[in-house]
Amino acid sequence: MKRILAFAVIVIAASLLASGQTPTQTPEKPVTQEKPAKQKPASKEKPAQKPATQEMPATTEKPITQEVPATTEKPVTQEVPATTETPVGQKMAAGGNVEQELMQLEQKLADALIAGDMAAFGSHLADNATLTDPGGMVNTKAKFEADVKSGALKLESSKIEDMKVQALGDVAIVTYKTTDKGTYKGRDISGDYRWIDVFVKKDGKWWLTAGQGTSIQKMPQ
Repeated sequence: MKRILAFAVIVIAASLLASGQTPTQTPEKPVTQEKPAKQKPASKEKPAQKPATQEMPATTEKPITQEVPATTEKPVTQEVPATTETPVGQKMAAGGNVEQELMQLEQKLADALIAGDMAAFGSHLADNATLTDPGGMVNTKAKFEADVKSGALKLESSKIEDMKVQALGDVAIVTYKTTDKGTYKGRDISGDYRWIDVFVKKDGKWWLTAGQGTSIQKMPQ
């Protein structure tokens, strides 16, 4: 039996050598060993990404957030309180002063006319003034002064009411109603009238430059 087995072994070895299978089996083992060798360096490269993730926290967002508080809104809000409301209030107060001033001036002119004081009346009557009476006659300053001084125009009383003033810078318009008692060249001119006077301010003084009167007629009942 030993001889038979030995012979069988020799026959098998001879057949293997003849087929050349023993050389091909040996190279297959290094091939399987190279694959795990390639995978190990590849797994080592992945941790190399950690430095990249460490660079991300070093962002520049912090200096940007520091610059944002340094806005220019504060200087703007500081300029806003410097409003022009005070000058406007002063202008309104000035307008109220003009209204009172011209109302007092109209009463002063009426008192001077009643007293026949043409010097006082003429101190606020412009040299180029144009005065239109309720009858439609146009009088110059010289003609009006002559009528007052001669007594042709005589005003005994004058009640002023419903006065309104519209000031437009150095120009003002005054409207009012009067109840007058008087004569012109002996003719009774008593009655109710509506007047409109135009004043111009020059050298800090108001001057009567134009005036017109309209008789208020009583409506028949």
